Amino acid sequence: MNEAQILRELMVREEQLLNNTVRSDARQISQLMGDRCIAVSDSGKRSVYRVGDTLGAAEGVIYITSDSAQLSDLAPDCKLLSYISAHVVNDKQSRSFNSSIWKKHDTDWKMVFHQGTTVPKDRHE
Repeated sequence: MNEAQILRELMVREEQLLNNTVRSDARQISQLMGDRCIAVSDSGKRSVYRVGDTLGAAEGVIYITSDSAQLSDLAPDCKLLSYISAHVVNDKQSRSFNSSIWKKHDTDWKMVFHQGTTVPKDRHE
């Protein structure tokens, strides 16, 4: 699988984790996230995912902005995915810089780390 194919696959997986139906389904989440996946929110709160956890529904809509994704090779079976997301709630939009580390487990990629940082309104990407 080449880098472009891996990028597409990881983007699909990342977008699934933004979907409220998936976020509320422990089985689907366990297919996307590794046990003990660490997530750090923009407020600095650290959480650790365990198999069986759900992420809970997000308010509004979250999506990855087009053409913002970049993939960095950490090891043949470990990739850093970075992208910009938009979060729309009540017609107000905020943006975040996001980084996720994905590790290949057998034949599937699973997220092992995620961090999102809010982009100040006066900052341009």
